[in-house]
Formats: sequence, C-alpha cells, structure tokens
Amino acid sequence: MSRVPFPNPTGAATRHLLRLTVPWVAAVFAVLSLGYAVITVGIAIWGKPEHSVWASVHWVAQWTGFPAGIFIGAAIPVLVAHGVSRHHSALAAGRAALLIAAGMSAAVWVGLVVEWTAHRVAGLPHRIDGSHLYANVGELHLVFTEYFLIFAAFIVAGWLVAAGYLRLGPRWGTVALPLTFAPGPLGLAAIAAGWRGPVDEDSPGWVSTAHPLAAVSIAAAVMLAGLAAAYLTNRRAPIK
Repeated sequence: MSRVPFPNPTGAATRHLLRLTVPWVAAVFAVLSLGYAVITVGIAIWGKPEHSVWASVHWVAQWTGFPAGIFIGAAIPVLVAHGVSRHHSALAAGRAALLIAAGMSAAVWVGLVVEWTAHRVAGLPHRIDGSHLYANVGELHLVFTEYFLIFAAFIVAGWLVAAGYLRLGPRWGTVALPLTFAPGPLGLAAIAAGWRGPVDEDSPGWVSTAHPLAAVSIAAAVMLAGLAAAYLTNRRAPIK
C-alpha cells in the first residue's frame, strides 16, 4: 500500500476519526433520546414527572464513548499505513476523543433544556436528583464540565484498551485490561465521590457536600493521564 503524505496530517487524521465515530455516537444518542422521551411520557401518564430523567443519561451514554474510543484506537494502524506518522495519528486520536466528548456533553445539555422546557410548559418543576455539580440547566459551564470529564474518561479508556492490544498483543493486552480500562471508572468515581463527604456529628452516614474543585481536578488528572498513556503506547506500538 502506497503512503500518501498529508499537508496537515493531524487535521486530516482527526477528520477521518470523527467521520468514523460521530455517526455511531449520534445514532446512539438518537435512540437514547427516544427511549428517555418514552420513559418521561410514561411517568407523566401515571404521575407527575417533577424530576429530571435525562440527567441520568450519562450512565448509558458513557458506554457509547467507550466503544468510540476503541474505534479510534483501532483506526490508527490504518492511518499509519496511509502515511500518517504514529505521532500525528496519536495526536489526532487525542483531539478526536476530546471533540467527541465535547459533542456528547453538548447533546446532554440540549436534552436537559428540552426536558426543562417541556416541564415548564406543563407547569411542573424540574428537579435535578443525584450527585451533580449543577443544580439547574442554566449552569451550562457546570453541566458541560461534569459530563465532558465523564465521557472523555471513557473514550480515553476505549482508546487505551485498543492501544494496549495493539502494543502488547491479545494475551498481554487482555491481562492489562484492568489498567487500560481504569480511566473510565476512575474518572466517573472522581466526579461522583466529589460531591459527597462525611456528615456533621449530629447526622449519621454521608451527605452531599460542595467539593467540586477537588472532584474536577482529580477527574481531569485521570483523563489527562489516560491520554498520555494512550499516546505513549501508540508511539511504541509495532505498526507497519
């Protein structure tokens, strides 16, 4: 196979990776939107949907990001075969991973706005349950930050898993799965645990507390460490 030089190899490779993964992510989000709409209608029929259903979509959507990361990692040998260096291929993979995470986060916010609008039209409150950085859909920067870090962690985990198999082979790639998959659950745990802490002496158990900076910092560090590991693993992979 002939190697074709690119005037902007990182940009061209990024566009190729986005063309490969975005249709998959968009299709899954379309199905999720329909499913959550059906759930909301069902709640409206049998009661009053006063709480956000869509706010929990990341529990499903994060598993959309994971295979997207695998697609990205699996496509790197093809890019190298077409003349893109491993350095530029890995840079493109990192850029594509972050762009996809940003798009998924924006989609979640749009869904929250649509849900909030429907609640307002129906004269119902729109409460956000669970441990979240944001309290309402108007806090766009908080909504985006929370979901971006979660989705990016799982996309990076998928890329690192693919890079691990490419670098280590099927046997040792499988052995390394607990390490290569780790950025996903670790990033999610950092975000979830960041809103919780020990209660006062007068109250038993644990309650939600305001520690967003620590949670965001830890989740961002996990994601960046995963990006660096995936990049370095791809740089050392025996791609021909």
